Amino acid sequence: MSAHAEAHAASGGTAAAPGMRGFVDGLNGAQIDGWAFEPANPTERVVVELRLDGQTLATTVADRHRADLARAGIGDAFHGFRFPLKPAWAERRADLLAVARGVEGGEAPLPLFQRGGLPATTASPQMVKAIERLVAGQRDLNRGFARSPIRSRRNLRP
Repeated sequence: MSAHAEAHAASGGTAAAPGMRGFVDGLNGAQIDGWAFEPANPTERVVVELRLDGQTLATTVADRHRADLARAGIGDAFHGFRFPLKPAWAERRADLLAVARGVEGGEAPLPLFQRGGLPATTASPQMVKAIERLVAGQRDLNRGFARSPIRSRRNLRP
């Protein structure tokens, strides 16, 4: 870390790290997985903090090898991270935030990566629950339709 970065970190600076790339792409009851990479400093390892309500719960270094990063040509592919989740943290996983700290001291929240390759927007817990209810309702509707005698357009013809 440069002298500037050390001084910035010691002062508690929270400037943005605009060039930071990465995602949280695995979130289950036992752990959080993701990757973080700072293209401006490709040989340096990014520090990632796990936060809840603004408090840092754990810190790790994004230095795990990931084959998907190698295939995508992201750095040297040693930019993965993992946080084991304590049960109390897992209960509030929707409220957890992973933040990457750049070499020069800036920070960038890491978005949740969703299927289809699009990052999720930051959503409130109420919005997440509403979406989960909507998805569950859609599944129930699809199950009901599958049991219906009218399953295809052919059955709708006179």
